[in-house]
Amino acid sequence: MSEEERNVAKVREAWGRWAETKGGDLSMWDDYVSEDFKLRSLADGGAKQPYTAPKNGRDEMREYLEGLTGTFSMDLWEIDDTIAKGDRVVVLGRTGWTNRETGKSFVTPVAMITRWRDGRMCEYTEFYDTARIAETMA
Repeated sequence: MSEEERNVAKVREAWGRWAETKGGDLSMWDDYVSEDFKLRSLADGGAKQPYTAPKNGRDEMREYLEGLTGTFSMDLWEIDDTIAKGDRVVVLGRTGWTNRETGKSFVTPVAMITRWRDGRMCEYTEFYDTARIAETMA
């Protein structure tokens, strides 16, 4: 199995677990991310989502996950396609969440660029429809 195939398998395994637990097991990510993990999100700390500010390291990644799952409950997480080259895997899919405070829901396409090193994700950048999410905040 090539490095690209191993990385795609890890992506599918990790996000499969994430979907299965509906975001309820944050510690599962410890099995997949490096200590020096870097996370970037399109919202970049705005749109009433301060937890989306850039994160560095596992502890800060946990802050992101706690902010996300504290604000929203997961309704949907699906991978539609993956594209791999070298140590990078691009993931295309859809995700849906419900705002815990307002009860408003959204579904958005999502694109994620991941980078892998020694079988662990060391970088993650996500792109999604921030306007749809902002609509659920009020």
